[in-house]
Amino acid sequence: MFRKTFLRYLTVSDLTDRMDSFEREMIELKSFRNAVEIAAPNVAAEAKRATEARLKECKSNASHLDIPLTAGEFTVLNQFYAAQKLKPIPMENLMYISKPNDLLAHAIAVHREYLVRMAKRARQLSLAPYGLSQMPSILELKKYYQLSFHDFRSAATPKTTDDLIQFDNLVRRVFLRHYNVSTLLCEGMRELSQREQWATVNVHLRDAYPDLQVFFEKFCTERVKLRLLIGNYMYLSNQILKMDPSTYKTDDPHNQTTQLLFSHAPEHFVGQISKKTSLVTLLKDAIASLQPTYDDAEISLKIAGDPSLTFVGIPYIIHDIMSALLDDAIQSNLIRQELYGIPCSEIEVTLAQKQGNENFSFLVSDTAGGVPLESSDLMLTCWSAYKLFESESKRKHKYKTWTQSPIKLAYANCAARVFGGKMSYAAIEGYGCDRQVTFPSNGVLGYRI
Repeated sequence: MFRKTFLRYLTVSDLTDRMDSFEREMIELKSFRNAVEIAAPNVAAEAKRATEARLKECKSNASHLDIPLTAGEFTVLNQFYAAQKLKPIPMENLMYISKPNDLLAHAIAVHREYLVRMAKRARQLSLAPYGLSQMPSILELKKYYQLSFHDFRSAATPKTTDDLIQFDNLVRRVFLRHYNVSTLLCEGMRELSQREQWATVNVHLRDAYPDLQVFFEKFCTERVKLRLLIGNYMYLSNQILKMDPSTYKTDDPHNQTTQLLFSHAPEHFVGQISKKTSLVTLLKDAIASLQPTYDDAEISLKIAGDPSLTFVGIPYIIHDIMSALLDDAIQSNLIRQELYGIPCSEIEVTLAQKQGNENFSFLVSDTAGGVPLESSDLMLTCWSAYKLFESESKRKHKYKTWTQSPIKLAYANCAARVFGGKMSYAAIEGYGCDRQVTFPSNGVLGYRI
């Protein structure tokens, strides 16, 4: 509407006059610059250095100018794919993919789903509230999704089983690109707090910015589903096509696309789904994986009920949630030790599971001093990250996974809720904290991603 109105009242003569005016101004500016260079070369040299520094700063901050999409792709992403409805996939369907023809049918179905979900995540980042969408790290994160959208749209939908190898390479490349976005997400949130000059974070600030938590929950919940959809296909491809690791390790130096079993038997896996997921095994594995990083941490495990119970679950998601809660408890001890010189106390982990129970649960408790009452309500939201920002230096951090980042509790809460889980956080100031997660005893059956 604006463009039509603008053109309606602007004649060709008016446009010519304006262009002539711009040209005269450019000539005058160049003449002034030449005069300064002759009369005061030191001033001209300083101005040149200042200009170069400013251009460098603009290049680093304006990453949105380097859009990895053509104009047509940008339009298709925002006006077509981002407007499509999702087609959730029942978890039961994923458990019966065992042959190349099954994998081909699944690849055909998810190719379209990848495009829609990548487009929705890119558009969501473009519409992030309170100016978060314009933070440099968020702009960089949005480029990841735009690049992945471009890659999937440029690749043809698999038509025969011979096309599955090429599609596997595409999925693997996208998986690695999005393996860890927690650093960019955390930095984007930190940049927003610095721009808004938040001196401290409390419930009043949360109430003043309600849409920030809405954005965070939606983005993280959908990312959990998208990562599972991509990772599960990759693992199915490994199992069915018998992918030779040597064919992809050149692009995966850290073996991030090789299957993780978390001490479970490989024959029980279908993709990333284990038909016999053991919470006891996952807890022991999570505790053991933290020992190299926190060798002085004392963690005790208590099991209430039957330790041999298993269910249909996704070990990597549960393992990450457990790791996040354990890491938070350990960090609470370390922060208290650093601030007050009090030695780290023992962390108690309690697992409760019994045949016939509707839910299984595990509890991570510490006596590291707790948090104030007004802060406990923020711990399972994105605002918990800002509480941790206050205790960190202002330098940029690069977290290996989200389980070690400031968003670990809030992200774990979103991940648990994807499959009917529930997370709670209770604290007594001056004493300690309890972090509890419950999971349905029937696992992922009945849920869709």
